[in-house]
Formats: sequence, structure tokens, C-alpha cells
Amino acid sequence: MIVTTAAQTWGETGHARYAFRLRVSSTANALLLAEWDRCRWVWNECVAKSKAVYAHNRAHPEDRQTCGPVQLSAMLTEARARIPWLCEAPRCRSSN
Repeated sequence: MIVTTAAQTWGETGHARYAFRLRVSSTANALLLAEWDRCRWVWNECVAKSKAVYAHNRAHPEDRQTCGPVQLSAMLTEARARIPWLCEAPRCRSSN
């Protein structure tokens, strides 16, 4: 995995670009990819919920709903309880 920063300009001094190579074992790589999959799933669920609330509020302005951190946190807690693979992250195991 290679991480590269964007080119930046500091006045008249020019551009700087840095590249970092992350070298991990195959086990660590698999764990990182699994964590990324969980993060992507959570993000997609949050976006879907936000879009649904936005659409509802446009269609029913008299019955407005909210979709903030409290609602999304409750949704994540509920999802962890019903989806076993979502709670395979280390932070879940230590709290159970």
C-alpha cells in the first residue's frame, strides 16, 4: 500500500511530494481490509439513512425527521447487535 500526499505550494519555495510505503504482513493486510469493509458498510448505511430522511422531509415538510449523530449512533448500536461480522472489530470485542 502506498500513500502519497498532494503537492503543496508554499509561496515561492515550490512543491513537495512525499510517498510512504506501508509494509504489513498478509495477516495484518487481511485485518486492515476487513476493517475497511466494515467502515465502508457503516458509511454507506449512514448515507442511505441521511438520504432517506432528506427525501422524507422534502415530501412531508409538516412531519420533519432528523438524522444526526444521536440517531446514527443508535442505528450503529442496533446493527452491531444483529450483524455478527460488524462486531468483529477489536473495539467491539473488548466492550462485550
